[in-house]
Amino acid sequence: MDFMTLGSWILFFLLIIGIILAFFRIFEKSKPSVEHLVLIAILVAISVMGDLPTAAIPGLTVASFIIITTGIVFGKKTGFVTGILTPWY
Repeated sequence: MDFMTLGSWILFFLLIIGIILAFFRIFEKSKPSVEHLVLIAILVAISVMGDLPTAAIPGLTVASFIIITTGIVFGKKTGFVTGILTPWY
């Protein structure tokens, strides 16, 4: 692998990780209530459990529907946190 390509990938991953950490810091400074954090945890659990039965079918993801719906109903911050915390297969 070329050195510049490897350096570019490392820079890219560091940038993405920095953006995610900065967003989590902003989210935590907004002092979310316990009910809000429990809501996020439940939505992440539902999206993970919804993906398990449909994992064998390509192109069908229940998690993306739940994440998009969360963003529309509860706002951009909650949708982003739900999307970041949901593992993708």
